[in-house]
Parts: sequence; structure tokens; C-alpha cells
Amino acid sequence: ALTAELGMTDHVQFVDRLVSQIEWAKKLVPGRIRLEVLIETAPGLLEAQAIARSSPRLDSLIFGVADYAGEVGARDFKEDGAQLFYYPRAHLLAAARAAGLDAIDSVTVQVKDLARVGADARAAARLGFDGKWAIHPGQLSAIHDAFTPTPEEIERASQVVEAYARADTEAGLGAIVLGDEMIDAATLRVEERKLAIARKAGRLR
Repeated sequence: ALTAELGMTDHVQFVDRLVSQIEWAKKLVPGRIRLEVLIETAPGLLEAQAIARSSPRLDSLIFGVADYAGEVGARDFKEDGAQLFYYPRAHLLAAARAAGLDAIDSVTVQVKDLARVGADARAAARLGFDGKWAIHPGQLSAIHDAFTPTPEEIERASQVVEAYARADTEAGLGAIVLGDEMIDAATLRVEERKLAIARKAGRLR
């Protein structure tokens, strides 16, 4: 156990040094072992930005809803969690993105309620999270489906990216209207992200 006197970033740096010693002793490639940090307390959330930048080994920040709910005195965390805990999720997401890390949402404790798992995962995906913790293999399919763009989303994103590229190349336009939607460089990033996820999931080449 780490001492209470250590700050949140000190905890991560302590583990970083420990892992570095293990890598050296085992003759592993330095930095090969990666870290994921679970944010589940009020102090941890408020220091999330500093934590995210505290070690080059970090790959992601994870939101721990159950412990966080107990920490802040919430009466429940199992119903409408996406709405009740919107602020900590958004705060953690911003801290992760600012440091170039992945952001992973918390578990759904209703193990067999796959409709709830899917709804929670879709809410996290809409907010911008990269994934969601699972506590049972049976939850994985619903989570994967929620974070992978649908064929309709992939088709729409491809149309948007192609239309914008043509307009930029042929007419030098910085913004276009496609259907009833304005598309510019900022909104284009949302569609490009969908395509990147689809490629990673093997649904687009």
C-alpha cells in the first residue's frame, strides 16, 4: 500500500519507478509496461489533469463510479449514471484528451442487464470515451457494438469526408452544406474519428 502522505501524482510516479526497476532487472524494453489509472475519488478527479501527465507510461484514465459515488455521498449510482455523474466523466475525459490518453468509462453493475450495459456504453461513446470497463464476458458484445460505428454511420461519415475533400480541392471552400448540415474543419473531426474507429475494428479499409 502507498502511504497517505503521498500525493496523487506521487502514487503514479512511485509505481513508474518500481516498474522501471522491474524492467531493468528482467532486461525488458524500457517503457514496455504501460499503466492505466483508475480515478475514483474526489481528490483524484480534481487532480486528474496532473495525474494524466505524471508518467510517460500512462495509456488511459478510467472512471470508477462506485467508489466515487461513495466518496461524494451519492445515494445511488446504478440508475441514470450517465446523467448523475456527467461532470466527473466530462472532467476525466478532458484531462485524458489534454494529455493524449484514452478515456475509459466505468462498469455497469447490472451484470445480466445487457440493455442497460448497451445504453450506458452508448452514452459514454456519445460523450467521447474510447471504451468501457466490463465485469463479465457477457457484457463485451454490447460494449463493442456501442463503441463501433454502425454501417449507416460509416457511410455517412465517408460521404461527409469525401464531399469536404472535393470542395476544399476544387473550390477552396472551408465550409460546405451537406443536406441540412454545415460541415467545416471542426465538425469534420467527428466524422474522421468514426472512420478511424471503424478501420481499427476492421469494418473499413
